[in-house]
Amino acid sequence: MPEKKRYFKKEKKHLKPTRHKAPPGTKSVKKQPQKQQNSLKKLQFPKIPRVITEGWKKFEKKVAEFEKKSGKYHKVIFNQKLLLTILGLLVLLAGFVGWQTYREWRNWQDVSQNKKTLEHQLIVWEDTIKQYPTYRDAYFEAAILAYRLGERGKTQTYLQQVLTLDPNFKPAFVLEKLNR
Repeated sequence: MPEKKRYFKKEKKHLKPTRHKAPPGTKSVKKQPQKQQNSLKKLQFPKIPRVITEGWKKFEKKVAEFEKKSGKYHKVIFNQKLLLTILGLLVLLAGFVGWQTYREWRNWQDVSQNKKTLEHQLIVWEDTIKQYPTYRDAYFEAAILAYRLGERGKTQTYLQQVLTLDPNFKPAFVLEKLNR
């Protein structure tokens, strides 16, 4: 079987442009890209925004000119930095004081809510005592709630009732020691 000739691939190799290196000691000249005539390219934003750095350089030049004209520049900048530092510290202090005030207010809210809950529970146990006057645990629970509310007189009254109903009730003795 005869071998097929591949004319196209051989021709394709010859069509590729070859790139030669410049001989040593000579400078290579870079080709500048041709300007595109497409008007849409002009409307697009540049890939590297140089405007920001160029604007800063202009500002630095103006500052340098101002420095040359007036020796008060450093004093003005120092006073501005000092003012900004003091203002920043005041903002931090106000934030800290506000945060502490909020925490105290929140704590006060919790305590007042807790007190309302304890008062409600004491009323419930007092109603239970009215319904069941010989129920020792109702008197003891009422004594505990009165103690937690800081009502020492009520606590002592309820503890006396507990001890008249059950003279050997040890938790009543413990609460009586705490109430003294």
